[in-house]
Amino acid sequence: MSGTESIEERTRQQLQRLKWAMMFAPLLLLAPYAGYKLLGLGIQWHEVLLDTIVLSVGSFAMMHVSFSIIFRLYARSMQQRRALREGEERYRTLYLELSALNAVTQALSSSLELQDILDEALSCTVHAMGFTGGLVALAEREGSLALHSHTGLPPSLTERLETQGLSDTLCGFVYREREPLSLKDLRQGAPVDVDKLLELGILSYAGAPIVYQDRALGTFCLFGTEPHLFSESDNALLTAIGQQIGVAVENARLFGDAVREREIGRTLLNTAETLSTTLRLDKLLERVLDELQRVVPYDAASISMLRDERCWTVASRGLEQTSAGGFILEERPLVRRTVRERRPIIVPDVRDEPDWATVEGLGQVRSWLGAPLISKDKVIGVLMIDSHHPNTYHERTSRLALAFAHQVALAIENSRLYEQTRAQLREATVLHSVTSALSSTFDMGQILPYVARSLCEILNGTSVEIYSLDEEANTVAIVAAYATSDASEEERRSNLGQTHALAELPVTAKALGQRRPLQLRVDDPDADPRERARLEARGARAALLLPAVAGDRVLGFAQMWESQTSRRFTAGEIATGHTLVHQAAVAMDNARLFAEIQRRVRELQLLHDVGLAAASGLRLEETLQAAAEALAAELTDARVALMLLEPGSGTLRIEASVGYRPDMVKGLRLQAGEGITGWVARHGQPILSPDVRSDPRYIEIDPAIRSELCVPMTAGPLIVGVLNVESPHTDAFTENDQQLLGTLASNLTMLVERARLFEEVEAARVELQQRAGALEEANVRLKELDRLKDQFLANMSHELRTPLNSILGFSEVLIDGLVGELPPEQKDCVRDIHFSGEHLLTLINDILDLSKIEAGRMTLSPAPVDVEMLLTGVQATIAPLLEKKSQVLEIEWDDDLPILIADLFRIKQVLLNLLSNANKFTPSKGLITLYCRLADPATILFSVTDTGIGIKPEDQELIFEEFRQVDGSASREMSGTGLGLAISKRLIEMHGGHIWVESEYGRGSTFSFLLPLAGPPETRPEPARKTALLPQSKIVLVVEDDRQFNNLLAFYLRQEGYTPVQHYSGTGVLERASELRPALITLDIMLPEQDGWDVLRALKSDPQTKDIPVLFISGVEDGELAFSLGAVDYLVKPVRRENLQTLLEKLAPPEPPARKVKVLVVDDEPKLAPLLQEMLPAESYTLLMALDGKEGLALARSEHPDTILLDLMMPGMSGFEVLEKLGADEETAGIPIIILTAKDVTEEERRFLDDHIQGLMSKAALTSQSLLEELHRLDAQRQ
Repeated sequence: MSGTESIEERTRQQLQRLKWAMMFAPLLLLAPYAGYKLLGLGIQWHEVLLDTIVLSVGSFAMMHVSFSIIFRLYARSMQQRRALREGEERYRTLYLELSALNAVTQALSSSLELQDILDEALSCTVHAMGFTGGLVALAEREGSLALHSHTGLPPSLTERLETQGLSDTLCGFVYREREPLSLKDLRQGAPVDVDKLLELGILSYAGAPIVYQDRALGTFCLFGTEPHLFSESDNALLTAIGQQIGVAVENARLFGDAVREREIGRTLLNTAETLSTTLRLDKLLERVLDELQRVVPYDAASISMLRDERCWTVASRGLEQTSAGGFILEERPLVRRTVRERRPIIVPDVRDEPDWATVEGLGQVRSWLGAPLISKDKVIGVLMIDSHHPNTYHERTSRLALAFAHQVALAIENSRLYEQTRAQLREATVLHSVTSALSSTFDMGQILPYVARSLCEILNGTSVEIYSLDEEANTVAIVAAYATSDASEEERRSNLGQTHALAELPVTAKALGQRRPLQLRVDDPDADPRERARLEARGARAALLLPAVAGDRVLGFAQMWESQTSRRFTAGEIATGHTLVHQAAVAMDNARLFAEIQRRVRELQLLHDVGLAAASGLRLEETLQAAAEALAAELTDARVALMLLEPGSGTLRIEASVGYRPDMVKGLRLQAGEGITGWVARHGQPILSPDVRSDPRYIEIDPAIRSELCVPMTAGPLIVGVLNVESPHTDAFTENDQQLLGTLASNLTMLVERARLFEEVEAARVELQQRAGALEEANVRLKELDRLKDQFLANMSHELRTPLNSILGFSEVLIDGLVGELPPEQKDCVRDIHFSGEHLLTLINDILDLSKIEAGRMTLSPAPVDVEMLLTGVQATIAPLLEKKSQVLEIEWDDDLPILIADLFRIKQVLLNLLSNANKFTPSKGLITLYCRLADPATILFSVTDTGIGIKPEDQELIFEEFRQVDGSASREMSGTGLGLAISKRLIEMHGGHIWVESEYGRGSTFSFLLPLAGPPETRPEPARKTALLPQSKIVLVVEDDRQFNNLLAFYLRQEGYTPVQHYSGTGVLERASELRPALITLDIMLPEQDGWDVLRALKSDPQTKDIPVLFISGVEDGELAFSLGAVDYLVKPVRRENLQTLLEKLAPPEPPARKVKVLVVDDEPKLAPLLQEMLPAESYTLLMALDGKEGLALARSEHPDTILLDLMMPGMSGFEVLEKLGADEETAGIPIIILTAKDVTEEERRFLDDHIQGLMSKAALTSQSLLEELHRLDAQRQ
């Protein structure tokens, strides 16, 4: 290049960098450079710079020359050339774009396989756009991008994208923004970090989202190793390519879905055909799993059957042996949910599932699906599949799996029914043949092997063993066995006679104890190691134990072995096997009974012969010899010897023998302890020696003897002799023989003893007759003494209580000033009289109480007791006694003490006894504490603590005995009968309680007793007492033979406003009562001429007096008889005024209503109205009657009654409906309602009634008094 050209080029570059030069046309610029002059011309057209011309003018002076025309022509030519070039460029670009789109379109339409489409489209796009490489990423279900196709990329880049994902890359950015992106030079910046791309030599990028109908399906990206120039149309081209790929992807997916649906339909059809071609469950399920793999991908699959909250795998694919067994439902929470919720459970990723339980053998599971197998609305199993990839399963796959599960459940049910039918037919055939065989013989040697073979046939086992149970030895022995051709070598090996201790087989022992079948499997992780060892020793994989039970006895069991498969026996198989074994057990028991009967017949025959010999009048020696001969005839080749023990000397002498030479036994005598017979005579225990040569106790008499059986003849603890048998054969005798000898020995012992005792009995008979006469005479005298004692106590009670009643009563009258106030000195004297009378009464009561307790006539009257009121009452009663010695009584009790069920009078009596003792032994100004608390939720504790002299340890048990007091001077200074604590102890024990004392001598004592809150063990309610004072009269007929007490009662009655009429004997009471019609009769029992019992019977038998209430007042306690004869209540002398006041108030009839009360009766029983009219006084009550609910509602609205008596059970409209309608009507909603019914009301009905009624009465218990009281209560509430 010349220097001039170089200068001109530099000048041209300078002119192009000068932007202002493009603003003028023409432009003349003269620039001196190296002695030259340059002329620059800017050629423009319509203000657009088209070109520049630089001319060298050498050293000439610059001249201004006008080139306007030339310039315009040149500019127009240049503009036309430039337009032509731009048009050609646009056409070329459009051609390239169309070529690229056409290539992509052809690639997309060339196949419907998604991977082929993506690979071809990507390759065409990379080539058409002039890039080095590219990729296509599609969106997964969770929204992340996954690499589906790539080309021309470094392996390290694709590996990184596959492992780390595309979220933080340019591809992820384009997918999120859903806009195309083109970067000509990544070094000039990018929206995400591109350092890794730059490291790999990638400098340019272009990408666009793959879109279908406004839905982003993914993105495609192009990469270049050189900077890339992009035009404005490139982004549009990228967008168009993305849309084309989106359409192709969607079409491929739709095509894939159609293909899959067709495949699914074909697979389901094939599965249905498969299920219909076989009923073998194992083959069927394996085929189902193979078909399932075609439409639902899995790495492992299994079908498990559900039994008793445990799943057993019956078919599987891809599982290790360790996981193909069974498992407890609780061990697999997801399986449990599938069963409980009865729907498919999907786990997209087990790492995010808290309920996932890792199972050994499942491998690297990432996603899981479970579907229930439902048959007849019952879950019978679970279909489970899993994958090593996350997010494999979704709703669509779950529906497919559920469809397969339904088919599997149907197939299982069909197979089960088929197998059940076949099994039932086979079972019926086998059972019939077994039954026939069992009924044909009693030979167990034939029966048991046949049963074992039948079990193998009916249950399809490989072998069976039958064991007999020895309960005494706690062992089992094999007595029969059978093995099929499929049995293992170990099973075929004979084990007959082999014995096992049940202690070594705890699971078997437990099954026999529970009498329940037992299944065992080698692969059961919960199996007992010893039982598993038995399975392995037999070469078996499963076993079934069936107890043989007859009646209430376990005779043994049958053991079914299975060496082919680790099967689980079904409930039907177990039931069939159990039936067969039960029949065998019955046959075994029958055979045993038959043998027992035969043996027993022989024994009875033997005993009959012995008894016949004894009854024939033979002497004892002859009878014993006959017995020995009969026994020898029963046994085979046996010698028999019967030896008796001489009293005192301890020597055995032979009395009878059979089978011995005379010289061997003549005069034979043995000492106790000598030889086997001597040992039995000394120890009283039988000996069965199968081989006497090995028994050191044996003494040889006959050299031919090999076995011996000897039993003692005992009468209670006394050994009379021995019965001995010997044989020349070893093992000649059995336990049955021993039992026979024992029975015979017992009978012979009785004969011997009878002969020996006959004389003693005869001698003693006379003596016994004499003693019997004496005892009979003594018994008569004792009965008379007992009668006299009872009569004495009754008379003493009456004779002492009657004057005491007057003393106490009149002294109370004087103290209370009812007949005038006394001077203080006289009042003190009267108080002393009253106190002495009270003390005397207490002594009498103690003696009578003890007498009744000993005779068993003391009864309790339990009732609810307020403990706080009890303690307060006791405090008030004992206070005067404590004041005399200035003692302090502190009472403490727990808050909220519950109600106690007890006899209030008797518990108060016990507390007063304990407090009186504490007062007696505590010095003046001492402290006494009464304490009450709960010992436990069902028991209450009372304690009385004093600060007295205490009790010595040796006396603490004696003080609870009758008439016993602590010895010593202290006790002798104190008065008392010594009965208080004895009676208290008896009363507490009658309540089901316990009393005791704790004392330290010299420091005081604490007496405590416990009572059950629920009351005495046999609590009986008090008899119902009618409150029936006649309201029209204030007369009280007083029948009492003691005039002083009669006057006292009359005085008390006048004080209460009654008019007493006094009568002094039992005669004439009926006539006076009929004449007076009194409101009440008080009646004593012990009356002259006619006692109170007869008077009461006469009063209650007469129609004119039967309704008059009778109150018993007597010194003899017999309230139960009084109530049973019709008395309204019972008082025991002495009678206090307040007691009589309380009773009169309780018996008083209710006050009549202040106005006339209108009562509406709604009942379908017409006879009820006359009855109620008799019960309700006409002057106080108006009765309205309705015979059904509808009429009752009408009368209630029109008459507005004060009270409604309503029956519940009526035809048409029931009482419950009437109640609802009355409550819903404003006119009748406020009327009180009493239900009067014979119906037993349920708890639910009572809850309803409580919201609608004011009372409930039973027709069976309806009385005039109870009805009047209820109506009076409602009337009082209205007021």
